[in-house]
Amino acid sequence: MIDRPKLTFWVLAVLACVGAWVALALGASRAAGAPGVQTVSDRAGEWMSRTLGVELEPRRVIVTDELYYPNSRAEVWPGEPGVYRIRPEIAQLARGPWLSFEDRGPTLLGLHVVVHERLHRHETVACWEQRPGQIDVEEGIVDALALDLLPALAWHLYGERVRFFAQWGHEVAAIRALSRFGSGARTWRDRPARMWRRALWAADCAGREAMIAAAAGRAAVAG
Repeated sequence: MIDRPKLTFWVLAVLACVGAWVALALGASRAAGAPGVQTVSDRAGEWMSRTLGVELEPRRVIVTDELYYPNSRAEVWPGEPGVYRIRPEIAQLARGPWLSFEDRGPTLLGLHVVVHERLHRHETVACWEQRPGQIDVEEGIVDALALDLLPALAWHLYGERVRFFAQWGHEVAAIRALSRFGSGARTWRDRPARMWRRALWAADCAGREAMIAAAAGRAAVAG
């Protein structure tokens, strides 16, 4: 006599195993066909060089968990010119238009991290020594520019329209506010403010300090 509950259980178990193997095979096939994180980084760098009118230095990607800060997703080290380090799980996300789900919604986190690290410049990484309670100005400058560029870059690389969210929220907010006053724009979204942020990123340490001081002065006068 057939034990129908037991038969049903085994049929469902077999179907689940088959489904899992199919999913794994599809995932492996997709991963095999995806570009490596180095290729994505190079393509992003080439597009940003053309868009910004500044030749970004080639940068080799090291996929590793050996990062200085435990919570970092990726890092540029002053002692390693031409290199940035990225965690394996972020490198995997960066290989294609694969969405990750942040608190604020779906986004291309891997691409965001790659673009952010590519925009760090070794000559400006150590412009300011961050003190306790202060924002990290370098990270704010880089992430604000990354957010300006990412929507168009995601469309260029993948034909995807995706939202991106600040990884350095307070820092980005401060740079955006300064760009409004520094450029005289009505809002930080307006073209003069965006061009100011590009100029701030491209400036050397002394130039950045002068631009920020002038913008802060205008903000203080505006009240």
